[in-house]
Amino acid sequence: AAELAARLSVGEVMRRDALAVTADVDLVAITQRLVEGDAGCVVVVDAKRAVVGLISKTDALRERAERGEASPAAPRELGRGFHVAELGQSTAGDVMVRAPLCLPQDARLSHAIGLMASDRLAHLPVVDADGALVGVLEGEDVLAWLAKKIGY
Repeated sequence: AAELAARLSVGEVMRRDALAVTADVDLVAITQRLVEGDAGCVVVVDAKRAVVGLISKTDALRERAERGEASPAAPRELGRGFHVAELGQSTAGDVMVRAPLCLPQDARLSHAIGLMASDRLAHLPVVDADGALVGVLEGEDVLAWLAKKIGY
């Protein structure tokens, strides 16, 4: 498997159906897509599909919980001198990890596996020669590829 991973490109193993959004998309919509689908992340792109950020399922759920969107409503009467202020909706741009590590689609799979292991990355956006998003390599994809190669 090691020899094959050194010959295979990331583009041959990645998910081409990556979820991609622009920075202005509402976090509630993003979280819903992540929870209902099988992707572990959403890639944030600009108008030319260049990667500007990444939001993992964990990031999205944590942000919603921290903003009180996943907890019981606060009491409306807090006493003299206090008030409840409604928080604005978070967007992808508010939550994303900025400038995530990306790999070109012709990078060796062995290189991607090494990066994912050493940097503890669960998701790697994959870009073409112009820097536009073409897919995502997730740890789950690598495990599925390896399982197939060893006979499962």
